[in-house]
Amino acid sequence: SGHLDVFRKNGFDVNSDEARPPGRRLRLTSLPTCQGMVFGEKDVHDLISTLEEAEIDQGRESTQAKAASGLLDITGHRALWSSMSVPRPAKVWQLLACRACRGAIMIGKALRLGEMQRILRNLAGLQQPWNCPHGRPTMRHLVDTAVARRASMRVPPLAEHLSQGG
Repeated sequence: SGHLDVFRKNGFDVNSDEARPPGRRLRLTSLPTCQGMVFGEKDVHDLISTLEEAEIDQGRESTQAKAASGLLDITGHRALWSSMSVPRPAKVWQLLACRACRGAIMIGKALRLGEMQRILRNLAGLQQPWNCPHGRPTMRHLVDTAVARRASMRVPPLAEHLSQGG
């Protein structure tokens, strides 16, 4: 019954009939849709799997929490959810990733210095700023080639010392 609420929060309408035999007590009466995409049986299975994994992780982490270092151990919070954070089928995460990247700044777009600084400040506030939700890199490392060329022309200190017969 607690998990029925998770299904409802994901847009699945489920009716429960305790008079029916086990294995036939739940009936899916409505499927969610988003941007013309209809969720189906695979998404129900994905959500069930997510819930099962979260329960296993919670059990494992509560056992580990007894031996953990108190407030500094945050691993036990990963599998928990609240009214603000609900387990979702994989298709929902894919849709959210697409939506997040739609408004992103694309490669080759010219930016003013202020825009670049704002982006870097925003990225600095993220736990993992290196990739977009799809896994593509969000940053490109740039090198000043003139500085790199000058650095490669310098004689390394050891080579210089050996050439002087030292």
